[in-house]
Formats: sequence, structure tokens, C-alpha cells
Amino acid sequence: MLKKIISFFRLPLKEKWLFFHILFWIIITKFHLKFFGFKKTKHLIENKVNSISAKKRRFQAAKIIHFINLITNYLISGTCLVKALTGFLILKKNSYNPELQIGLKKDGAQLEAHAWLTLDGEIILGHLDDLSEYQGLTIRIL
Repeated sequence: MLKKIISFFRLPLKEKWLFFHILFWIIITKFHLKFFGFKKTKHLIENKVNSISAKKRRFQAAKIIHFINLITNYLISGTCLVKALTGFLILKKNSYNPELQIGLKKDGAQLEAHAWLTLDGEIILGHLDDLSEYQGLTIRIL
């Protein structure tokens, strides 16, 4: 853990900004999902995406995903949906075109859900070994 803290302080200022920006949106998304549900949180993300003017790519997609995983593994727990919605927004802000996928699978009498992100047909966030067992839907966020 100490190595991670030291490496954080060695990051360039703009990457520290990205880290805190992602942390902010993970907190907002988690709070919004808990108190307002998916439909209103999706609307919040859509409004943010719609307000984005065309920007150049400032950060690599891999760096964005790395920070989302780092934050949700070490600082604040986040469900797959929190990670996917946050990743969707931050990637869109960096001129990427991700797709939000939500899948369901039946495990006996129980239904399980999972959310993940794809970019150019590749899963970039939320990969599971049994992901092929989920019946996925692409969720449109304009």
C-alpha cells in the first residue's frame, strides 16, 4: 500500500487531477444509484455526456480504467454498475465511444446481473470468466 501512495505522489499533476475527478464521479454515481435508482442516475450521466463539447483525448482509456479499478479496490467499494457508469462518463469526456452493457444470467432460481464496458468491441471494464453466460443488452446513453 505504501508503494501505491508513493507512486501516486510521483504522478504528473494532470494524472492526479484525473484520479480525483474519477473519485468524485464514483462517489456521485454510487450515492445517486443508492438514493435515486438506475433511471435517474442514467439521466444524470446522459445530461453530463450531452454537455460535453468535443475535446481531444487527454488520457488513455487504459489509464482511466486503471484508476477506476484502483479507487474501487482500495478506497471506495463500487459495484460493477458504479464502475461502468463512471467509466462511461469519463471515457466520453475524453472523446472515446464506449458502450455500456448490462447482462443477466440465471443461476438456479436466482437472477444475477452484471455491467461492463466495451470499447471498439473489446471488454475494457468488468470482465468476468463466465461473462459469456450473461445475456447482454447494450444500454443507450446519448
